[in-house]
Parts: sequence; C-alpha cells; structure tokens
Amino acid sequence: MKKIGFLAIVIAACLFSACNPNNPSVGGDDPIPTEAGFSVGPDKRVEFASGNLMFHRYPGTVEVDSFKIKVSKTNVGDRNNPVYDYTFTVQEVNKIDNPLLISHELNFTVDSMLLVNKKGEPISGWVDSVLVGSEWVDVLSISAVFEQWKLTQNQQESFGQTYSAQNLEASEFKVDLFAWSNGLVTTTDRKNNTVVLATFGMTTSKADSIYTGDFVDWGTLPIDDYEPNTWRTLTSDEWGYLRWSRPRASKLCGIAQVNGVNGFVFLPDNWKNTDEVSFIPGFDVNYGSQYYAVHQEFSAEQWMVMEAAGAVFLPAVGFSDSDMVTVTNPSYFGRYWSANPGTCFEFYSREAGRKANELYRAISVRLVKDL
Repeated sequence: MKKIGFLAIVIAACLFSACNPNNPSVGGDDPIPTEAGFSVGPDKRVEFASGNLMFHRYPGTVEVDSFKIKVSKTNVGDRNNPVYDYTFTVQEVNKIDNPLLISHELNFTVDSMLLVNKKGEPISGWVDSVLVGSEWVDVLSISAVFEQWKLTQNQQESFGQTYSAQNLEASEFKVDLFAWSNGLVTTTDRKNNTVVLATFGMTTSKADSIYTGDFVDWGTLPIDDYEPNTWRTLTSDEWGYLRWSRPRASKLCGIAQVNGVNGFVFLPDNWKNTDEVSFIPGFDVNYGSQYYAVHQEFSAEQWMVMEAAGAVFLPAVGFSDSDMVTVTNPSYFGRYWSANPGTCFEFYSREAGRKANELYRAISVRLVKDL
C-alpha cells in the first residue's frame, strides 16, 4: 500500500475539517507500531486487491499471421474453376492485450491450389497466407470474442451481476457475483441427466452438489496483467482474525458510505490517527441501507486520502436469490467468499462476521496477496 505523504496529509486536513468535524479518531490510544498491511494471523499479513473480482466477456479483434487448415471442404466454384470453403483454426494469437481468446475457428474461401496435393487430395497443415479475393494476405484482422478476469476499476465499483442472469449468447457481459469455486469441473446432474460445467463459480445450476469438492482459488487465474497465483482468497479463519483478533481489531473496521456507495471499511494495522482524518469504527444501532450514511460518509476525494493511507472498502453488493438471477439486498448486505466451503464474510448496518452461505449462491470476491 502506498504511504501517505506530507501533501496528502495537508489535503486530508482540508478535506476532513469540512466533513465530520466532530468525529472521534479511531480509538483514543496511540497506534501500535506495526508493519504495513492487514494482519490475518499472528504471523501473516496481506494486501487487498484494488477492487472486486469480475469476469468480462467482450468482442474485439486480433491480428493473426499463422493458421492451421482443417481438411473439410465444400466446392463453392464450378468444375473448371474450383474454389473451396475451408475451416482454419487460429493457433498463434496476440495474447498480450487479450489473453483468453475463445473464438478460434474461422471459415475462409481460398484457392484450391493452396490446399490440395498434386493428386488433387486435400491436405492439412500450417499456412502463412490465404487468398482473399484476388490478393494473398499474410496477416488478417479477425473479429473474435474474448474472456478476461479483471479487477473492478475502483473499490466502490460493482455490477451486481450473476452468470445465470446473462444472455450467454451475447458477445459482451460482466459478472462480479460468483458461486463456490471448484475450478473447471464437469459434473453429471442426475436429476436432469445433464452435464454441467462449473467454471470458477460460473454456471446456471443451483444444485449445491455441482460446487462441492476441493476449492480452486480464483487467484490461480491470470487477472488483469498479474501473473497466475499472484492473488488468493482469505480463509474463514483469516476473515475472523482480521475482524476480531488482530491488535485493536474493533477500532480498525466499520460501516460507511463512500461516494454514495454503502459498504464496509477495514483499516490497515499501521493506521495513524490524526484530528483531521477521522473514522468512526463499528456500526449503527439500526438495520437498513440508509444507516450506512447515518453512521458516516465520505466523498470520493476524501476516500482517495484514506485509500492512499491503506484503507480498504468492500461495497455492499448483495447476493443472488434462489433463482441465481435476482440480486437480494443490494446496498443492505455485503457477502465475500472465504476459501472454506460455504463460509463467507458478511456485513450489514448493525454487524459483521462470518456466515454460512449456500455453495450455489453467487456473492462477491475480494482477493489478497501475502506480504
């Protein structure tokens, strides 16, 4: 986490003196000297990802300069001028900007001389150019559909979307609520006699049996520009330690509304209080979405100062209803998966803690990395 400098302190003084001037600092005692980050065990500290996890499917283009021919062909010409339709499979693609290409097969009409041997028999293999119209082309710009795992652009951003709510034929959609993750698993649904793929908590099945098995962490994926295994999911015990057991735990967390979004705030272990930068730990005595702001609220500019000092915000996105399409209690509740089956971290205006959660029910994911 970036440390707040002198300029940020000055900005904080200006911003927070105009907001919540009577708010107490976090506790009345001096901060316990600690290292940066968040304690999730006696000897374990982590840094939170910059936003919630999301899956993005979207259309785009990619330049391709190498193809593999499939030898199924249809003559679309005539006997004297044979021209054939062939299917090409993209084997080498630009994986820097769009790492997960899912549309590989493309149909082209090509000159027959390219694809048959001297006996007129179709052949398969690699080609470096294709005949498009009357011109040989070495590089093609191809329309495709991409899938990418990303982090939301800021800590307040959320979509409240489940996989089941999407039109799966659509070229673009975003998902940020996920069921239990057991990686890519093929399971037979005996009741409906169908095979179900549960890809990192994305499927249309609401049978808990689909999601059982060993946890496969979302952090094993390439996310944004991060290498696989950069991030991981907190365990249930680590969520509990962060909430209750680390030094001054009760003074380093609480509800808030940030830039109009309800959610939960965790402050880092080394949070340093000033008279200007003030945070009210804990909760409101009432239940309801309106009580986040009643407890305390921060503007986008004010939150930038807190975030620069290491504060983390978990938006109250809600969770999927029993139909796995409708999102229940957005802005009232937040639920975030742990790495333990059926256990999540939950908060609302009056409390926060660990809670049992059906494996199929889609909820939020915020990843961490070890320090």
